[in-house]
Order: sequence, then structure tokens, then C-alpha cells
Amino acid sequence: MSRTQKMLYGIAAILMVSFFGLGRINAQPVSQNAKSFYEIDKEKKEYWENIPMEERKGWKQYRRWNYFWEQRLYPTGEFPNASQIMNDYYKSLNSKTYKNSTLGKNWTLIGPIDNPESQEVRDQGLGRINIVRIHPKNPLELWVGASTGGVWRTTDHGKTW
Repeated sequence: MSRTQKMLYGIAAILMVSFFGLGRINAQPVSQNAKSFYEIDKEKKEYWENIPMEERKGWKQYRRWNYFWEQRLYPTGEFPNASQIMNDYYKSLNSKTYKNSTLGKNWTLIGPIDNPESQEVRDQGLGRINIVRIHPKNPLELWVGASTGGVWRTTDHGKTW
């Protein structure tokens, strides 16, 4: 993937964070004092507390919003700051670590190339990597997560795991 493609993916991610971060649930007004996710959540639960489920207008949309943000908050309940994320992203693009990184340049398939034998329930397949994270202060340390639940760590830039 070229640097331009990485930058475009980063900008797209930042725009998504900005878009969803600026959007508020319009079904019911949120008081201007509610700043954290937990305060908004408490207000919404109190609002719908005595309303029967079949009469709750906007409940499903709120629960989707709630599920989305609950996984992306700071531990304090604060929403991520989209402009700070964008600044950090551009700073990382210009860093010496990023410019000198060999990550992504020399990847080769080392196997396995055969599908595992079929299980009784379903074919297991070869799996896939869902996430790769580089330690912010140590570019030699990477963490990789797989869709089937495995997590791997390397401290030598991927030579050993």
C-alpha cells in the first residue's frame, strides 16, 4: 500500500470519527450540560424508563449509537477529539519512525497454504488478521489480532512472534 493510500485511509477514518462524533441522537434533546457518554446514557435511560417498549420512538437508533460509542470512548466517558486524532495522525506520517519503517515492504507468505481438515461444525479456514498495532514508543513492538481470537506479539519488528 502506498503512502498516499495510507493517508487516504487515515483521512477517511478521521472523517468517520468526526461525523459520528458530531452527530447526536435527535429523538430527544440532550441537556447542554451533558458532556460525557455516561451522562448522556443516564439521561436517555431516565427518559425511556416509564415509556412502554412499543412506544419508544428512537430507542433502536439510540441503542445503535450507544453500542458504537461505548467501544470508542476514553475510560472517563469522554468522546475522542477528532481534531486531536487528525493532528496525531499527521504527526505520525511525518515522524522519522514512519518514514524509516520497513513494515509492509517485505511481507511474504510462509504458510500454511492448505486448508485445515474440515471440523464437524464448520470449515475452519486459514484465518485472517483483523488488526495490527505498533507500539507508540517502540516501533519494533507489534501486536497482531486474528478474527478467530489469537493475539501475537513481536518485539523485533516481526522476525519472531
